[in-house]
Amino acid sequence: MIGLKQIGEILSRYPEEKPAALNYAKVREDIALLAGAIINAGESSAEQKCRVCGCTWEQACPGGCYWVEEDLCSACADSEE
Repeated sequence: MIGLKQIGEILSRYPEEKPAALNYAKVREDIALLAGAIINAGESSAEQKCRVCGCTWEQACPGGCYWVEEDLCSACADSEE
């Protein structure tokens, strides 16, 4: 499964304006990765658990959180900074 960090890295490869030489094979590969992440989001995120507080997809932190790494929620990432 790819996490939010990897999704951000993939999306950052594509500026708003179309680059002159776009590698369409790489674009197709990136689209497949992103599509797989979206399709499997409900299944894999149910298995995720924060390494700091132990929250899960179904039992989030009070006030809510989201995944910033495979095993780190946004609430705990904010407290580590």
